[in-house]
Parts: sequence; C-alpha cells; structure tokens
Amino acid sequence: MIYGVSFVSICVVGVPSLLLLSAVRLIRWWSLAIVGAGIGFVMVRYMPAIHQMQVNMLSSAIGALCGVVFWTILELGNEPGEHDG
Repeated sequence: MIYGVSFVSICVVGVPSLLLLSAVRLIRWWSLAIVGAGIGFVMVRYMPAIHQMQVNMLSSAIGALCGVVFWTILELGNEPGEHDG
C-alpha cells in the first residue's frame, strides 16, 4: 500500500514540481529539498493513525534528503555547462 501512495504523491506533486522548477530554472539542491520535505510531511500527515510530530518531522527530513539526492543525481548526469545549478 505504501508504494502505491508514494507513487501517487510523486505523480501528483513531485513531477509537476520538477517541471515547474525546471521551467523557471530553479532546480537547486535547496528547492528540491523543500519539495521533498513537503511531500514527506504531506505523506505522513494524511496517512491514517500517524499524526505524531516526531514522525512528521522525521518524514520531512527524509523527504528533504531524498530531494537533495535527486538533485545530486541530476547534477551528475548533466554535461558541464548544460545546467546552471
């Protein structure tokens, strides 16, 4: 079940966020960390029976880390000078 919920959140929030940030040339480590933290917070916030603040903070931190890792992968895949991030 969690994989399905994660997939939906990526499709509904992650992909549009990436496209929007790409359109305004704002793909930076911190912008993707903010998006990842937001997705992590929303995921835990709206899952039943998990509304503890520590869990929300932890999932936000994990989401932010995932955003930074995604940014790192994007940067490593770019040719020099291809991306100004």
